[in-house]
Amino acid sequence: MPYGAEGVGILGLVIALSILLISICITIAPLIIWRNGNRTNRLLALIAVQVGVPVETVKETFHRGGGGLPPIMAGVNRYQGAADRKGRDAE
Repeated sequence: MPYGAEGVGILGLVIALSILLISICITIAPLIIWRNGNRTNRLLALIAVQVGVPVETVKETFHRGGGGLPPIMAGVNRYQGAADRKGRDAE
């Protein structure tokens, strides 16, 4: 073995293990993101229905992939404001 090449075997092992660990993380990350995205969309749909967004709107948006749910939730104040105004008008 040439002089100074004694640590190359250990360094090579460390590099190989690092590459293996990084590749596992890269493989698993999209699955975790997808799972959490689905969970968030289901939660947003339930909250939207409870707040008063029409069920048909929530179903249509949810079945299109859920990407439209955040804008609906941003407009929830409109639904809550309308419900509050109805409550105040009745008093």
